[in-house]
Amino acid sequence: MSRDGHMRKFHTSGMPVGMVEEAPFQMVQTQLAPGDKIVIYSDGLTEAENAEGQFFDTERLRLCLRDHAMRDAAGLHAALLDAVDRFTEGGVVRDDITALVLEYAPG
Repeated sequence: MSRDGHMRKFHTSGMPVGMVEEAPFQMVQTQLAPGDKIVIYSDGLTEAENAEGQFFDTERLRLCLRDHAMRDAAGLHAALLDAVDRFTEGGVVRDDITALVLEYAPG
């Protein structure tokens, strides 16, 4: 994700990291610009439910990321978790919610 909110999705799949020691992984390469961020999350984030049984879903995730694109990695991470917390208030969390935000800062 760029600082202006433009998002690119990497279409990858594979076993969860650490689940199988010898699992093969797909490798993807891209060029990042300073301030670009990579957001990695578990399915528990997009499948978090509110009191009405609605999922947080990928569209809410995209809107949250776009709305907070100018923040640094820590700020974006905090905004994302806050959005999920507000959304799920009164709902049931059935799975782990994991999110990692990495920011490219050439040095």
